Amino acid sequence: MKLGRLFGFADFTTNSKNGRPEAPISWVADGFAIWGGWLSSVVILAGAAFALRDHDIKNAAYLAAAALLLVAINCWRYVALRRKREAFAAEKAAYEEAIASAFD
Repeated sequence: MKLGRLFGFADFTTNSKNGRPEAPISWVADGFAIWGGWLSSVVILAGAAFALRDHDIKNAAYLAAAALLLVAINCWRYVALRRKREAFAAEKAAYEEAIASAFD
């Protein structure tokens, strides 16, 4: 997997026939990946809790640090994807407004 794929998202495109903005299908998969990351961080935190229960401070700290790293990456990806979707919604609204005003 390329590093750009981890930290970047596909941009929306326009239909070559009518110019309408279209969202890429990869945004759906990216949403699932983000929620999978949240779930992974919760599982890792549960592992840290079990390590603490067994008085294994060193491994609990490693697991907690890994979970915090995943949380930070997922927060960043969630915000970035939300911004892409908001930009797409604004572009789509501008397109529909332009089409509506053309036929008034």
